[in-house]
Amino acid sequence: MSCQEPDQYQFPVLEDGFTPNEIDELFSLLQSEPPVHSTSGSQTIHSDNSVEETRKRKRMISNRESARRTRWRKKKQLENLIVEVNRLKIVNQELKNRLCTIEHERHFVLRESNELIVESLHLQQNLVVLYDILQSMQL
Repeated sequence: MSCQEPDQYQFPVLEDGFTPNEIDELFSLLQSEPPVHSTSGSQTIHSDNSVEETRKRKRMISNRESARRTRWRKKKQLENLIVEVNRLKIVNQELKNRLCTIEHERHFVLRESNELIVESLHLQQNLVVLYDILQSMQL
């Protein structure tokens, strides 16, 4: 069973991945032959320039990818903060609703308590009157 390599492999382009131009640059860097070092001064300079050029391109691509990752992280962080703000708004509204319900219950209990106090005072007055009547009957 023989295994043949395809002529050119097509990498899928991710949403936050390399652009097609950057992929082409990377392939050209990987497929380019290593510079030939000779004793000729002009070829050595050309070779050094090519190596320096290659390093610059790699650095540029690396910097772009790093910036892309940084933007992605900031975007995710912002999305997470927005989700958290929305969650906290919901929690805040629920707490406000609970507070409102408790306030209504408190007002109801206070009104009921005041009514019971008034009723208690009336009963005490009636008790005093009845006690006076009882006292007068025993004499």
